[in-house]
Amino acid sequence: MPKLKELIARTLLIVFGTVFGLLVCEVGLRWLYPIAIMTVEAKPTDDPARDEIVYDASLGFRPRLGTAEYDEDGILRATSFISKSEDARRILFMGDSVTAYGELMTALGRLAAPADASFLNGGVTAFTIFQEVEFFFRYQIRKKPDLIVHQFHVNDLQSSRFAGRGSDGTVRMYSPRLKPIDVNPTLYRHSHLYRFALANLQLRFSKDEMKKATLEAVQRMRAYARERGIPYHVVLFPMLAPKERWVEYDLDTYAFYRRLARDLEIDVVDLWPVAERMIAEGKEVRLRSWDFWHPNQAMAEEAAKYILQRIPALTTRAK
Repeated sequence: MPKLKELIARTLLIVFGTVFGLLVCEVGLRWLYPIAIMTVEAKPTDDPARDEIVYDASLGFRPRLGTAEYDEDGILRATSFISKSEDARRILFMGDSVTAYGELMTALGRLAAPADASFLNGGVTAFTIFQEVEFFFRYQIRKKPDLIVHQFHVNDLQSSRFAGRGSDGTVRMYSPRLKPIDVNPTLYRHSHLYRFALANLQLRFSKDEMKKATLEAVQRMRAYARERGIPYHVVLFPMLAPKERWVEYDLDTYAFYRRLARDLEIDVVDLWPVAERMIAEGKEVRLRSWDFWHPNQAMAEEAAKYILQRIPALTTRAK
């Protein structure tokens, strides 16, 4: 009997120690390594052809085109501003979820979309830069843009992934690295540890791989733009927190983007001064309290004004 009690005590100690350790890791990750909760449909669609996300062997995933959300050329319908002018300039905005969510696009359109230009939202949630460029050359190139504004986000060198619910009701994580992985939606919504494991143990590219792929992709975009005389601008979007709260990964990525733009002689509009000023003034800049990636309306409007000051071609046709 004493041995049984001792065994039970040791077992309980191990269980409680493990649970306590997991809770400490969970809290630590929420503070040091926040991971966004990606959108997952509440209900599956009835028609498999209507699934919003399509598995793609090289991209990992992409939005389904020719739907109410995206047109056949990979442009978001709802947050694009289409001119009625027959000779309107086509200005393409490329990027990840900051572009796709539409706050920045809406602010730009409200402040400056001229009658002779269409502002085309080509953003795709959870895409990295090399995915954005491949998506452009597959689909968006058909729009024949006259000017390209490519938004780089500080989180774009993290492994690309997207969670979505298919017509069969199963939530899956999509990534260029592997075939779709089934995801427990409850754990994904509530556990940073679970998200961290998916992102870093199963879907991870090394940062050197991501840097190499990003460099090659941007070189490809620059070559395309220069060969056709198309202005190509980069907008650098920061983490929405004081820099002392940025992790080393984010600081290194930010510096990498700055070097890349300088070395390739690409015009870059860095939005960090906008975020830094608003944060110093005590203004809220985040779309949601836990979200360090996406701007709220106030931040989007200030960012839009800053972009328009530095890219006058958005409102003025070149002579």
